[in-house]
Amino acid sequence: MLKIPKSEYKKIVSEMDRLKHKLKLIRKRMGDALQDSTSNPAKNAGYFTAYEEEQTTISRINELSRLISSLQPIENGHIKESGLVDVGCFVEVVRIDNNEKIVYKIVASYFMDEEDEIDLVSSTSLVGRALIGKREGDLVNIVTEKESYSIRIIKTWYR
Repeated sequence: MLKIPKSEYKKIVSEMDRLKHKLKLIRKRMGDALQDSTSNPAKNAGYFTAYEEEQTTISRINELSRLISSLQPIENGHIKESGLVDVGCFVEVVRIDNNEKIVYKIVASYFMDEEDEIDLVSSTSLVGRALIGKREGDLVNIVTEKESYSIRIIKTWYR
């Protein structure tokens, strides 16, 4: 189970609810298209368009269902009290080799397409896995295919 802040979990559930409502509307359009035409459904453009949209929507609903079943929603305060870096946490770090300060937000890989003013780091990435479970002041070694470097966690917070 992947721990995820309740606020992010609610976004996923909200999208699922929106898609289920959309699916009802699509199916109504499909029925209307069949009633409006006496021709073969395969030759009915309105029906065919709605059918394709239905299939795409069902696929997305199934994807979200699998995702939701693998998530454990938690309160940000619960994580914050423990003082550990976890999904949903903002982390300010400094690279030891060049003193560059970077702010990351640790997110579930599902949220990697969101735009934000800071760098998003997937909880399953090399950096994400190295940071999760660490505390302010900890020194973290990052090893990638291209380089190896150390960062120190300066500050963590949740919004």
